[in-house]
Amino acid sequence: SGGMGTDQRCDNGLAPVLDAGMDTRAARANGTFSFRFSRQDGEQGLRGLTARLPQGLLASVRDVPLCSNAAANAGSCSAGSRIGTVDAKAGAGDPFVLERKGEVFLTEGYQGGAYGLAVKVRPIAGPFRGGMELSPIVVRQAIHVDRRTAQVTAVSDPFPLIHHGVPLRVREVTVSVNRDRFMLNPSDCTAKQVGADIASDQGTVSNTVNGFQAAGCKNLAFKPKLGLRLTGRKQVRTGKHPGIRATVTQKGIPEAGIEKPQVRLPKSLALDVDNAQALCEFEDGTRPDLEERCPKGSIVGRARAVSPLLNDPLVGNVYFVKNVRRSSSGNLIRTLPMIVVALRGEIAVNLVGESNVKRGKLVNTFDEVPDAPITRFNLNIAGGKNGILAVTRTRKALINLCAKPRGHVAEADIDGQNGKRHDRDIRMKTPCAKRNNNRAANKRKAAKRKAAAKRRANR
Repeated sequence: SGGMGTDQRCDNGLAPVLDAGMDTRAARANGTFSFRFSRQDGEQGLRGLTARLPQGLLASVRDVPLCSNAAANAGSCSAGSRIGTVDAKAGAGDPFVLERKGEVFLTEGYQGGAYGLAVKVRPIAGPFRGGMELSPIVVRQAIHVDRRTAQVTAVSDPFPLIHHGVPLRVREVTVSVNRDRFMLNPSDCTAKQVGADIASDQGTVSNTVNGFQAAGCKNLAFKPKLGLRLTGRKQVRTGKHPGIRATVTQKGIPEAGIEKPQVRLPKSLALDVDNAQALCEFEDGTRPDLEERCPKGSIVGRARAVSPLLNDPLVGNVYFVKNVRRSSSGNLIRTLPMIVVALRGEIAVNLVGESNVKRGKLVNTFDEVPDAPITRFNLNIAGGKNGILAVTRTRKALINLCAKPRGHVAEADIDGQNGKRHDRDIRMKTPCAKRNNNRAANKRKAAKRKAAAKRRANR
């Protein structure tokens, strides 16, 4: 009762093979990324490709001059924007190899992507050396960066099937991204995948994956520094609304990325939802383009992130967004609002910080931070009239933060992408007037006052 196996391809189907990965597995190491896909003779022709890189496998676009779309479409990108090469085989029977390697260029944003690629090849009519060289073929790809995870996806335009009347029966394509210090491995060593959706000229789409895993993540250092400061000298008493400034610094590429920071504020501070000017609806605040949907009144701060992979910092607004969770019975339950940091620049990233209360302390957690190196991150939450933080009162009395300016301590638990953890208590700086603790100066002032009083008495 044996049936005919699918590997016999009697239906002229498509069963492409994918082979992709870095030439080094070392965590946070630079290397060459190769992406090879192929089909067997007799299978349906190749028509298109969507490639998904594993989370944390990123590229350094810093100092790479982007080719314009006009130059890319014309096949005239400069050598400065070149990031790799391409080899191809084509034809029926024994395929022939293109005698001249093609080139891969990084371009400005294309088809809604943050960046684009231009793959340029020069086909040769005939399998022999000295065959007629045709004008170059340029195939474009849009490079999309997921706003929550920073995962990279490349979506190609349809592959040409005929060029100058010559059928292009592509059998195998190998792209090597080999620009020096361009591709960077993750700092998370869990098992991942390189994925591809390969489309045929008959509408078939084959989904295939290739295993991917970095190594040596535990060897990476993880020692982020976090500073916290309250702002607003007139906002230090019970019922007032101080602002808060948080600063995170790291060493960048040599250090593992941050995966999950959690900060517990002192009991003297609480979330004051009712004082906000407006909240963004959950459905709008969780969309990638929330800045186009959330009301201006839901903006409660600003943020700035610096990465060694980018030319310029990412900056953007912080939004106060309604939040819900699903109960065990499937019902949606309102919870404390969250903040969404909408960083914008060369790429767009949305960081989501959820709030809850544990043992009387306000806890803010940023879960699923992208595995991307940073050197500095600043988060400023505004205070004052519509501030979302409030100074609370204790059971015993009202509070003045400046009564004990060194007594307000936050607790930070920061998990790294490599499994390491950095916990510390942080003394929050308060916006109190400086006290003059210079004893010598005080003595001089007292002596002057005493001398002046003595002179007045002797008149």
